[in-house]
Amino acid sequence: MINQILKQKRTTLNICDLTTFERKLASKFPEEFREFLIQFNGGSPIKSTIRFNGANLKIKGATINYFFGFGGSSENIEKSYSNLKYDLPDMLIPFANTPDGNYFLMSLKNDSSFGKIYYYDHEFEYDSDEEFNEKKGIYPTCLSKVAESFGELLEHMIEL
Repeated sequence: MINQILKQKRTTLNICDLTTFERKLASKFPEEFREFLIQFNGGSPIKSTIRFNGANLKIKGATINYFFGFGGSSENIEKSYSNLKYDLPDMLIPFANTPDGNYFLMSLKNDSSFGKIYYYDHEFEYDSDEEFNEKKGIYPTCLSKVAESFGELLEHMIEL
């Protein structure tokens, strides 16, 4: 799954950074994403484009600029979450960005959305009164569902 997916990876992950962050969230990342972090700790993907139905955002896909990791001053999961957590639905964690300033999010909610991947468009303000119900397929205006899992996201990424 994760062989030959990055053209540039980050420095080695300090596993304590990962487990400390998971304890703060009172949730763990899905195992396939933890494996990715342990092996790569983020980086620039070779196949960077993913197509998905973003009809509510009037888009058909997006390009991943960089997968976040832990440590360092930029492209950091913990810092990105800290900066964005009040602009996002609860427990949606930014783990990648796009060249135009949008984000890919992973749900760590303890419900049917756990592990699912969403695209967040920063041009649309999140309103906490908007319904977010994965079972019914109802999402806030700023989000589009991209994949059922991190593995599915990687499987459907293409190189343009």
